[in-house]
Amino acid sequence: MSVPPTIAETLDAFLAEEAGSRPEPEQAAWSDAMLLLRGYLDAEGPERLSRDERTLWESRWDEDVEVASFCRTFGPEKIVPLMEPFLGDYVLHRVMADEETLRVTGLVSHALVAWLERNGSVPADRVAGVRERAERATDELPRSEELRGLLASTVPRRSPGPALEEVDLPHERTPISRVEPGRLWFRTWHGREVGPVEVPERAAELAQVGWTVDGLHLARTPGGWVVLGMGGVAPATAT
Repeated sequence: MSVPPTIAETLDAFLAEEAGSRPEPEQAAWSDAMLLLRGYLDAEGPERLSRDERTLWESRWDEDVEVASFCRTFGPEKIVPLMEPFLGDYVLHRVMADEETLRVTGLVSHALVAWLERNGSVPADRVAGVRERAERATDELPRSEELRGLLASTVPRRSPGPALEEVDLPHERTPISRVEPGRLWFRTWHGREVGPVEVPERAAELAQVGWTVDGLHLARTPGGWVVLGMGGVAPATAT
């Protein structure tokens, strides 16, 4: 009776089959995306284990930390439940990644989920929603990073002068409530709509109602609302 493959062995097989014939730069990009996923799984996977699974993992961990990593202990059925948080909060809020890295991460994640289903590693009824989420991430992750850069570019390099009003939400993820050409509105946690904020046309093309901005700091000046500071931007499906 054969021993079921571990997550690590499964990811290696996926890379060999799906990326092995690609040009070297693409192989490297796919490998980097898988390293990002493996790091996430090893860090967050143990928190999702049942009591018995955690007891097994901890006993192996005490014997050999390297051999007993999450990805070297458990099988590929553990990958799919962790894909959505990986593509959401983790890659957008905890990893400093550029647009291309985010695009490739979404692309590779989608390919991995489809490969797991095709190879029978995970039942089809368990991957449908995650496959759709990964497909959206291929488009949404780089778009949200581009939007972040465009919004950040509007932050004044010098003080715009005394503000008539400020809305500072350092610990909130503030949703975009309305989009018009060259203008955005935001809705605060207590339901107030703030705006319009003048933005580049491309930013308005990228923005979607429901996407959120971390740590948004707005000021109303005699010339209108401006962004004074902000963090990342996340699609609605990633918040």
